[in-house]
Amino acid sequence: MSDKFKNILSIDTSSKILRLGLQFGSDRYLKLNEPVEKSHGQIFIRKIQDILDSAGMKIEQLDAIIVCTGPGSFTGLRIALSAAKGIAVALNIPIVGISLLDIANFKLKDDNSDYKLIMPYIRDEYFIANREDRIFDPDITSTVKINELLDVTKSFPVIAIGLNLENKQIPEISKKFRIIEYDSSDILYLGFEKLSSGYNEDIELLEPLYLKKSQAEINFDKRNK
Repeated sequence: MSDKFKNILSIDTSSKILRLGLQFGSDRYLKLNEPVEKSHGQIFIRKIQDILDSAGMKIEQLDAIIVCTGPGSFTGLRIALSAAKGIAVALNIPIVGISLLDIANFKLKDDNSDYKLIMPYIRDEYFIANREDRIFDPDITSTVKINELLDVTKSFPVIAIGLNLENKQIPEISKKFRIIEYDSSDILYLGFEKLSSGYNEDIELLEPLYLKKSQAEINFDKRNK
């Protein structure tokens, strides 16, 4: 590991699971995966402090931050990005974003097949991204209702990432496609690769990957005009 980035915090609030990861002391790693019933905002900051305490670290010792940019919950993504940007600015450390598409591309890097990728959007709607030339393109997406997912699986090989399998309708449909499992170690790895290459996000331009505006985002835009 680069001596420049020994202590890195990763944050993922894109789904109903809060995923935090902490890489520290060059070769040590802690992770937290915790279901969130309501809002990430109710436990988010406290859980960051908990994972730092477990490592015997103070937040001032962080060298970089990696944040998942979704797509996913608008409110959850906003909470994570606001906190991550605040920490990065306060500590004058780099921040990079990793999307669910980045994770899917990484997980399937040795697979030459074309797929459709299912990702959560809002309530019972889902994003569908197409894979072409071994890459999922954020510019080639559509949305479908949960009752349309089965039709998608009939015409094309399908994989999924970030789905809430507690949804009563999902387990039956999920028999038709493959689930990509991931955790904070994947986000840390991909973020570290970006950081090591010298990449650093423009903090003002770093935003959640919104493939389509939700009502929450529309309301947010109106309030901030």
